[in-house]
Order: sequence, then structure tokens, then C-alpha cells
Amino acid sequence: MKSVRVGGVAVLMAFCANVHAQDTAVVSMRSYILQTLDYQFADTSRRAQNGRGAVLGAGLPLSTHFNLELSGFYTTFNPDPQPPAYGWHDYGGRFDGMFFYSRNPAFSPYFDFGAGYGRNALRTSGQASSGALVDYGFGAIHYFSVGNLPMGVRGDARYRWSFLDDNKFSGTSVRDSLGEPVFSLGLLIPIGSSSPKTSQAATPAQ
Repeated sequence: MKSVRVGGVAVLMAFCANVHAQDTAVVSMRSYILQTLDYQFADTSRRAQNGRGAVLGAGLPLSTHFNLELSGFYTTFNPDPQPPAYGWHDYGGRFDGMFFYSRNPAFSPYFDFGAGYGRNALRTSGQASSGALVDYGFGAIHYFSVGNLPMGVRGDARYRWSFLDDNKFSGTSVRDSLGEPVFSLGLLIPIGSSSPKTSQAATPAQ
């Protein structure tokens, strides 16, 4: 009888572990919304301090390795302490293609390539230019739960090029392109459900 009980407990523990593995694997394949805080190292031609901003976006898994993400961003830069110096507003939107090396909910690392359109404006003079932007980088997501609510924390590092019309900034040192590292940290919330195909692919093999 004792051996039967031990065997039953072992089977129950294995079943619970399997269900938990399936649930956590599926959560990494769900669509999501996200918000992050950004820290952007200012290009020297801005003559500004490093920028601080935020991103709001949404993502859609296309397969076990690829996500598509749409987001909008806003960043503000205070003037450099040494004149000539300028304060900036930088805002726009972008699409990102994300390649995931793993969908493990504990650690889901990815590479990222993005393209979009942004506007850079001087806060005082109103001089501004809009143009394309591209960036690439890497990051990782860690999923967890708060009660019954699944969430994820995401860290991201990328390098961004913003292309401007320098003729719009006469009398300044602004160049026609800005190259800037951007670091972000924030939360994402899975929404909806995984498709049967992607859910099955994300579940650990038995």
C-alpha cells in the first residue's frame, strides 16, 4: 500500500509539472502589450544631455522564432550645460522584427531589427525635421505571474540611426544623421491566447 501511495504521489507531481511547463511555454507565445522606459545616449551634434523617454507598443508572435512588434516612442533631451546647447523632443513609431533563440519563459533572448519614422524638434526655436530611422539590438524577456495575471519584464539594448534634413537646423551643429545607443526596461502583459499551432510548438516535448 505504501508503495502504491508513493507511486501515486510521483505520478501526480509529474502531471502537475507537465501542466505547469505547458502553461508557461504557452504564455511566451501570446500577443502582448508593453510599456518601457528608455535611456538614450545623445549624439554629440545634438549638443544636449542624454535623453529619457518611454515606449508603448504591442507584439504578435508569428512563429516559435519570430515576433512582429509595433510601437510608438517619445524622448526628451535637456540642453547640454556648455553652450551652444539645445533641448530636444524626439518622437515617432516603428516596426520591429524579433528573432527568438528560445521561448523559455524564464529567459527568452532575442535579436531585433527595426525601422520606422520619427521627428526631431528643437524645443526653443521650433526647428524640426522628420525622417526615417533604423535600429538593431538584442534583449530578453522573463515571464512571471502576479496572482493569476501573467506578466513579463523585458530589457533591451539597441543602436539607432535617425536621418534628418540638416538644412532645417541652420545655425546649429546638427548633422544629417544621428547615431545613438538606446537602453530600455519595462513590462509586458500577454493578451489573448496562443494559436494551437504555436502553442503545440512551444510546449516542451514529452
